[in-house]
Amino acid sequence: MMGRLYRNPPIIEAVCEFRFEPSQTWDWTVIGLVYDRIKDEFPLKRQRNEIQLAIHSQGADIMQQMQMQFWRDDEKALVQVGVDLLTVNLLKPYPNWQTFKDLIARMLTIYRNITNPKGFQRVGLR
Repeated sequence: MMGRLYRNPPIIEAVCEFRFEPSQTWDWTVIGLVYDRIKDEFPLKRQRNEIQLAIHSQGADIMQQMQMQFWRDDEKALVQVGVDLLTVNLLKPYPNWQTFKDLIARMLTIYRNITNPKGFQRVGLR
């Protein structure tokens, strides 16, 4: 069954984020290994630095995290890789769920074959 086709699809960005259980085997070579497998489809590279602040009853934690973004030439899709993190994004115009689902499945398979994560800590779909 095919979903409704919109002349101007209302979705601006679709995101699927996987946060994996912390791993002792993850290291920075993972980023290069993932890029080597996806560079034909996602050739553009951008580094992203992020600072996270978590406030809780015992105080606060500040963490800095580096991620690499791999973009398609048309800059309508990207894959982000960080420590125990994989994110797949599709930007406007959103094609359809099947296309996005297939992309997610391919990128997750590549990431899992390289890192062999213990399990998921969190999965988000927006």
